[in-house]
Amino acid sequence: MKPIQLKEMETVRIIGFTVTDSLRNIIEKGFVRDMHNTIKNRMAELEARTGDGVYLIQIYPTDKAFTPDIPYENIVGVGATTDQHIPEGMVEYRIPAGRYAHFLHQGPESNIHQTYDGITEWMRTQYCDPSREIDIEYWDDRYQGESENSEIDLFVPLRN
Repeated sequence: MKPIQLKEMETVRIIGFTVTDSLRNIIEKGFVRDMHNTIKNRMAELEARTGDGVYLIQIYPTDKAFTPDIPYENIVGVGATTDQHIPEGMVEYRIPAGRYAHFLHQGPESNIHQTYDGITEWMRTQYCDPSREIDIEYWDDRYQGESENSEIDLFVPLRN
């Protein structure tokens, strides 16, 4: 799998919700789906957002190899300007500026692991070490859950 493009990204301010748990629990309990629904329902509170798309930022521990049972942080939110206050119960996160590879997942969301496997293999061949501290997904109006027509943008940071 090759990226759509390599690009320099500016810092992006995200406001939303966070949960730290294992991948296994996140999938079984539907935490990310619930946070996605909650942020969509509370969009009116975020007047100074930079768009209607929703980000999922996955922040992995750097002190151990990732497995489905290792807790990691998930943030689901929207881009917001510096003028936006942080509504009650929400958190702020800033996606770091830097060089990112942009990939596209096409098809049912339940198959996204195949896209991540392809990203990991591409990272291994390009950088030798496929590990990374964060993955970013961006869901806009092309996101259709389990539809074959669904599309999700994925961004992974590149080491210099």
